[in-house]
Formats: sequence, C-alpha cells, structure tokens
Amino acid sequence: MMKIELFYKTAPVTVDFDPGKVVWKSQNFGQYSYQGIKFPEIDRKVFIKRHKGEPDSRDLLCDLSALDSPCVYIPDVYGFYELEGVFTHYIFMEMVPGAPLLENIKEVKKEDCHEILRSVFFALQTILEMDHWYPDLDFRNVMFDKNGRTSRGCLIDIDSCLPASTDFVDFLRNRGVHTNVNERYWGCVVPMARERDNFENLSGKTVTQAAFVYFAIDLYFKTSYPDNPFNLKPNDIFKLMEGPSQYIDRNSQEIWQDIHEEMAENPEDGCEWKFLDDFAVNLFGFAEALNPPEAGKGIWDSVLGAAERLFSFLKR
Repeated sequence: MMKIELFYKTAPVTVDFDPGKVVWKSQNFGQYSYQGIKFPEIDRKVFIKRHKGEPDSRDLLCDLSALDSPCVYIPDVYGFYELEGVFTHYIFMEMVPGAPLLENIKEVKKEDCHEILRSVFFALQTILEMDHWYPDLDFRNVMFDKNGRTSRGCLIDIDSCLPASTDFVDFLRNRGVHTNVNERYWGCVVPMARERDNFENLSGKTVTQAAFVYFAIDLYFKTSYPDNPFNLKPNDIFKLMEGPSQYIDRNSQEIWQDIHEEMAENPEDGCEWKFLDDFAVNLFGFAEALNPPEAGKGIWDSVLGAAERLFSFLKR
C-alpha cells in the first residue's frame, strides 16, 4: 500500500493505492467493460493503465494531469506516476461512460453522428495544440454514451499519442517501439505524398487529419447502410471519390479531392480544419457545422460551449 496524490478538480487529493490488489486483466479493458478502481477519497471509480516503460505520451499525460478538463471530449487525467517494478508507469484517468463504437455501432443512429464527429474533431485538435498527435483513431477508441436526448462522444487511449516531433517517417522506422497506427486510415494520403516526392515531410498532423476523413466515411456507411456491411479499403475509397457514385454526392467528392490535394502539397501542415468540417457536413447533410462560426474563432471557445451541454448531461 502506498500514498499517492491524484489531481481531482485541480486540487491534489491523497489516496491509498496498492498495485498488487488491482485485477489488471479486467483493468486493461476498464474503459470498455465498466471496470474501475473505487477511490473513496474522491468518491469515484478511476481507470488505471500501466506501462512497462515510459510512454511516448509522457509529457502530454503530465500536462493533462495539471489541467482541469482541457477538453470535454478526452478523459480527465488524475495522475501519472513512475513506480518501481516490472510495470513502471501508471496512469490514473476518468472512467468514461458508454461503450466503444466498435461494440455499439448498430445502435448508433445517423442523428448521433454529429455529436460523435464533433467529439473526435475537437479531441484531435486539442491533442495537436498540446504538441502531440493521435495515431490510432478507430471505432474501438471512441466511446459513445447516449442518455435520453443528450449524448457524449469521447476519444480514449490517450496514452498512445506521439509527440509532434515524431513525424510519420520516424514512426515507420520505429514500428516496434511506437504504438500501432490504423493503416487503413492513412492508406490514401501516403501514396499521394509519395507521388509528389513529399513522403519524407509527412507529419503526424496530416496523418491525423486523413484519419478523421476516413473515420467519417466509415461512420457514414455504417449508419447509412446498416444492413450492407462495407469494409472499404483505400482503393475502394478512391473509386468512390473520383468517379460517379450512388453513395457519395458530388460536392463531398470535390471537398475530398481538395483536402487530399492540400495534404499532398503541404504534407507538413495538412489542410485547414474547416475543409474537414465542410466534408463531414456535406457527407452527412448536417444542419450545423462541427465548429459553427458563432462558437468563436478558437477551438477552446467551442469546447467551452460543448462543456455547458455536457454539464446538463452529467447531472442527469
């Protein structure tokens, strides 16, 4: 048993923690299976992850543990500790409600997609603004919780993030060291960068943006055609976007082409986030942008607006 401090609502709270009494087999999937460790001192369950070595996301996790909910769409981090033993690094995080999209995608309706995409949209930008990028966007890493007419999406597995200094080529050279990247989600932007001899300059930001585009496409097909399971590969998406299609409208195709043209020409900086917003709005036919103009110019203004909606949800 040891004493550690968890930052809860920005105030340090001393709690008792015994790694030997944690059922780690269930805790490994804690955010998926409603498992967690109850700490009476803060009157809530906490999800704990452990690593055998220092994670690439160490600086991000330390920064998050010192902040009070920088983004409502990523889990709060209550503490990050280095301890002696085989497992040396422990991360104490918010228990996220709901279930991963991978498990409940059949229950997701098209009207839920705006909140899901908004959550991923802001979470990815927040991580990038904190000098990291998210390498593993996938249905298994996006939680979705719906309670009546209010819903919340949340991007998990934050400890898999990579520093902004780790570009895509560096990642490929060290695949045995870094966490895995969802290859299908960057399978289109890589060939386009290679064609322009820009592959060496491909950044984590650009890969992140490409992943968002294909996550949106996946979500569109899963919710629009639930009885026709699509498993789109990069070549399939090229065909859908570059020729006549009964599934994708022409305006969405043109925005997709503009996005990838920008990514291929500017592999370090990617494209404007507004292009990604426009693509999602056109593809799904949303009545409102993911980041509407009235929310303000900065991402943080939009997050504050989302926090008000989330507060009423958490009070239910």
